[in-house]
Amino acid sequence: MSRMTAEVMTSHLERFAGTGPDGLLFPNTAGNPLAESSFYIHHYKKAMDACGLKLRFHDLRHTSVA
Repeated sequence: MSRMTAEVMTSHLERFAGTGPDGLLFPNTAGNPLAESSFYIHHYKKAMDACGLKLRFHDLRHTSVA
């Protein structure tokens, strides 16, 4: 993760901590935390299909490091 991304995330969490849906970095449409299966089906799988890739979510960690 880039330093800028970490700073933006930290600032957001400090500002909105404990204030409901705004305190989450990635809420679902109801403002609740994302469920792993919901995220995979509704977001990740669609993104991978759209760009023609077949990567596990964990594989992204390795591409970020490389």
